[in-house]
Amino acid sequence: MTEKINKRSHNFSSKEENILLTLVKDKYARQIECKKTDTNANKCKTEAWLKLAKEFNSYSGEPYRDAQVLRNKFLNMKKKIQKNFSEQKKYMYGTGGGPAKKIDDTSMDNDMEQILGSQMTGFESEFDNDKENIGTYKLIIVILEFYLL
Repeated sequence: MTEKINKRSHNFSSKEENILLTLVKDKYARQIECKKTDTNANKCKTEAWLKLAKEFNSYSGEPYRDAQVLRNKFLNMKKKIQKNFSEQKKYMYGTGGGPAKKIDDTSMDNDMEQILGSQMTGFESEFDNDKENIGTYKLIIVILEFYLL
């Protein structure tokens, strides 16, 4: 009964995290963040991760990181940064009371925001806030009421 026991590798240093984010942002973001999940797209993503792993290991040196480890690290970083962004957004829309929350934007947050775009920030809706152009809305209502009566 021989079981393969996975040996835990070293933690990622901040230098390695920055290298990973820079490589993804500069070269591989289109392939990795593609929403398609068909056979060709998945093959392209796998090839991109393999190329990224090769390039990453040439920059970072020791320890060796394979494509699956880098993929998991990127996904974990993405989740962590998205969680921080949503907590900041939630706090911003809160009612207040108490000291202001310290917001610490790092370069990794900015890089990830460039990679993810609207996945992280969401879309602005023209219909969810009536503060702007309230005169236009009133004019439209008056016109509609005129034609309906």
